Amino acid sequence: MNDVTTNVSPPVRSRLSARPPAMRGYPYVWLLIFAAFPDLQGQLEAMHPIGRLGTADEIAAAVVWLCSDDASFVLGHALSVDGGYVVP
Repeated sequence: MNDVTTNVSPPVRSRLSARPPAMRGYPYVWLLIFAAFPDLQGQLEAMHPIGRLGTADEIAAAVVWLCSDDASFVLGHALSVDGGYVVP
């Protein structure tokens, strides 16, 4: 994804940035999964330095900002909204 955002030369007055995938909580799905695997929630949260899973609202807020005029000087960036989780 970084290659796409940094190597594409956009036309004048357009920006190309990205928000790569991140692990986040889907409330109803996670309730079912955590009911079946009680230890999983703690394990997933421990993988994130922030100590929890992100929410859809947090990720959406980052995307809205990236699309807004407030991010008009942001170009060719993959914005990680992942609570510090890094895939090894």
